[in-house]
Amino acid sequence: MPDAAHDDSDFDADRIIDEAGHDTVKSREETPSLIENLRGSRIFFYPACGHDWNPLHHFTHLCDTFVYCDYNADRDEMIGFERELEEGGYLEIAAEMPMTLYGDNVNPLATPNPEQADDFPHVEKAFGKFVRLTRKIGSLRREIRLFYFRAEGATLYRNLFTERSIAPRIICLKQCQDGFGGQNWTNFLNWDGPLARQVWENRVRPELIVSQYEPNDDPNPMAQVYNWPWRRVWQEHEWPFGNAMTQLMSYVLPGTLPPSAGSPMNCHGVIARNVKQRRIGERTIIKIKKPPCLPGNIPDGAQFQLGRDEGRTLEDALACLTEGCVRERIEHVHSVGCYFEDEAPALYEWKWKTTFPKTLTIHCETEGDLACYGPAADEIVD
Repeated sequence: MPDAAHDDSDFDADRIIDEAGHDTVKSREETPSLIENLRGSRIFFYPACGHDWNPLHHFTHLCDTFVYCDYNADRDEMIGFERELEEGGYLEIAAEMPMTLYGDNVNPLATPNPEQADDFPHVEKAFGKFVRLTRKIGSLRREIRLFYFRAEGATLYRNLFTERSIAPRIICLKQCQDGFGGQNWTNFLNWDGPLARQVWENRVRPELIVSQYEPNDDPNPMAQVYNWPWRRVWQEHEWPFGNAMTQLMSYVLPGTLPPSAGSPMNCHGVIARNVKQRRIGERTIIKIKKPPCLPGNIPDGAQFQLGRDEGRTLEDALACLTEGCVRERIEHVHSVGCYFEDEAPALYEWKWKTTFPKTLTIHCETEGDLACYGPAADEIVD
């Protein structure tokens, strides 16, 4: 099979103009520096990503750089993809338009190692996109970076991470089954598979693995099971996908705890600026109850679920909570879990703006919930 990964025929030597007339090409000198500057970043890696932007609404408290890749990406579809990113108004393009990365800098990242060439697919006309984004959470603004590569996941992991002895903080294994949509060439869920091999050959390991699949040791090689050693549940996620919610889990290695995932004593990045603070007796008090969550701890008629079905943001869900409590005259309300992982600043801001309910107790189902919402709490209870 000819190696089409070095085909640069679809790249203009000088520039590429998008449909709005913007010059979208990073200079040949600037592209390598963008890639090299990944060292020191907190990276979310998402192979076989399609156009799934959910991680940009769930993990900006843990990651500042998102590396997407999909070897079925169509460059024509990626022109104007900023409209998808900005849908809903919670992400905005910061400072500059999305930029195409030069093919001669991206091709080496998408080209298999000679030892792998017979087994790994060759990606025709590899390309990259880069965009700076701002994630808006209440009055807080988080600056994040998004790279999107037309590249195969295991190959990109080797060339971008393993060869540099760096690792993403989080790997997402969602749209990754063998034959998913009739497109994937391998099953990323298999710890003996090509992607996992690149992970364990790297001396630096990720902290978290996000997967919609539960750990399973089915010995059948055809079984679609997740059997990576990251198996202890850290947090549960509700992920809009199509017209339904998909349940995903973040897993850590047994006996470990992501050291910088946040803790109730660390308020960095949570206390938002310009929040008008009331006296503690004149606002809602936030209590965070440590896991495990026990149904018997929730009084009858006091439960309200802070879930994404109540709104697109935690601000929306909290507004619904206030309205419902005022209407029903509920002074003390309890929520089992909270599915707005990176939006603790909105929770912190809200408690200074309202007097009703008098208390909100969030019952954490996982350690990750405690790490996310603990910094916004007034009290951590057993």
